[in-house]
Amino acid sequence: MENRKFKRAASITKTKAFLFTLLFHLAALGAILNPESYEKLGQLLPDTVREWLGIQDTAVEQDHGADQTIRP
Repeated sequence: MENRKFKRAASITKTKAFLFTLLFHLAALGAILNPESYEKLGQLLPDTVREWLGIQDTAVEQDHGADQTIRP
């Protein structure tokens, strides 16, 4: 004896899971390939998390580069 309700519910669940996975991976790929997302992420994260991830502010990088001048 077959119950079509269970087969239909399973089919709908599989379709939803596939679409969610597809959209999640497309969003993740878009975030990785977008260079502006790293700058926005760096602005949103606290300082301690930025240090753990190795993200530095552009202002800090510019100041750090100015300190390394050649001295006689």
